[in-house]
Amino acid sequence: GLSNTNINWRNFLWLITKQYFSIKPTSKAGERYLIFDDTDIEKTGQAMEGISKIHSHVSGRYFFGYKLLVAGYWDGDVFTPIDFSFHRESKNNKRNKYGLTKKQRKNQKRTNRDKSSAAAKRYLELDQKKTSIVVDIFKRIKKRRINVDYILIDSWFTSVSLIKTFLSVNKLVHVIGMYKYNSKVTVGERTVKIKELRKTNNKLKRARSYGMYYRYFAVEIDELSVRLFLVRKGTNGAWHTIISTDKSLTFTKMMEKYSARWSIEVFFKEAKQLLLLGKNQSTNFDVQIAHTTIVMIQYQLLSLKYRLEAYQTIGGMFS
Repeated sequence: GLSNTNINWRNFLWLITKQYFSIKPTSKAGERYLIFDDTDIEKTGQAMEGISKIHSHVSGRYFFGYKLLVAGYWDGDVFTPIDFSFHRESKNNKRNKYGLTKKQRKNQKRTNRDKSSAAAKRYLELDQKKTSIVVDIFKRIKKRRINVDYILIDSWFTSVSLIKTFLSVNKLVHVIGMYKYNSKVTVGERTVKIKELRKTNNKLKRARSYGMYYRYFAVEIDELSVRLFLVRKGTNGAWHTIISTDKSLTFTKMMEKYSARWSIEVFFKEAKQLLLLGKNQSTNFDVQIAHTTIVMIQYQLLSLKYRLEAYQTIGGMFS
């Protein structure tokens, strides 16, 4: 059954993905994107194996459940989920580890797994850093010869050390990401903080199609050479920083590419609403992995039907 610890669900998803890529029509868009993002998986009750108290970046509230990290592939036409991992939070909470009382932790389901099994390895990922899992996923993708031109990440993942690691795995890939740090950057001969660049006298450029104003600079951050974009919506919006290892990109080209990241948000919404992603209430962690794998395969099959018939959205197929 779904709780069988000998089933390698990650490998099963890959085998289906391999078949999917061999069947689906080739995109006319040409460029291929690997997108990483996470989403909240809320659960009821605290007896579920491996759950913890999670903080939602979106709503700001706390709940019991998991963070689901997803890697998706976008070729300009269809989003394809190809790998994932579950994570828990609050593990360093001294009083209530994982945000659970001693009694709640005692009442959580425990499954005996062979340490060498795929199920045991998946369970260990719960406490691994998401950034290290992201690198593992990218290494697997390279090993499986899935071609990637750009990696797209948001501010929760974008760091110079992660970008350098991506480039060490594949020096031909480019990375575009929102950047939340007020780092020191080197511009020509000057070393300044990013906030100081916002105050420069360079004339603000306007991108009418996006309703945005921006400045861009060729900079080095910790010896990583990038093109840095300072962006704000309208004349009074908050400043945001986006960095790209592809230094040839204009602002418009960069935004065209980065907007592909929206496809993973659409996947989260459709998979939750239409395929009941995260709704399985089994207390067994292996069943949660199995359920999520099956949802991703269903999404691939539906997107293939959409791709071949190309006349309605995935939501339209359900109705």
